[in-house]
Amino acid sequence: MHDDAIPTTPTKQQVRDWLRTRWMMSMPLPDAEALRREVGWKRAEPAPAGNAAPKESRS
Repeated sequence: MHDDAIPTTPTKQQVRDWLRTRWMMSMPLPDAEALRREVGWKRAEPAPAGNAAPKESRS
């Protein structure tokens, strides 16, 4: 597989996914698990615009 054979421009989402994968692979497992929970929590229940409240204050 030659990446330079055919120049292609990845979408911003592809770049984001790749960077997130590389970043998580370089982190210790507990941090990666915490990140997964945090991302899942934010996706399921987005914080109000301009105000990212910590999880503790929601309970």
